Amino acid sequence: MQSPIAVFIGDSIIAGHPANCSFIDPYGANCTGTNLASDDRGSIWHFNRLYVSDMGIGSQTTTVIAARFTSDAVNLNPNIVVIEGGVNDLVGGSITESTFLANWTNMLASAQANPTQQRSWS
Repeated sequence: MQSPIAVFIGDSIIAGHPANCSFIDPYGANCTGTNLASDDRGSIWHFNRLYVSDMGIGSQTTTVIAARFTSDAVNLNPNIVVIEGGVNDLVGGSITESTFLANWTNMLASAQANPTQQRSWS
């Protein structure tokens, strides 16, 4: 399988609920469909003919996203990683500010520590 140019990782917002569902989202059966061309991820694919990977899973906190970040983002060797998350941390109310910031810091550091191969964008 070709490495994606971009990986989108996060919760239901990045998955695109309710109009879209990622292929790894166990809540996908509750979505109304998949219309990737209607959002930013689809625009990247459509206009640039690039392979992108949606790794959004609904209801996840930054702690869960950070735990799967290496396998679902870094190991796919993308050129770009778009990280989204935090709303479920606020809704749940059980995460501290320091944990939230550590989750984001760890994901950013992991992405920066794993540079990707250079690819042609033509």
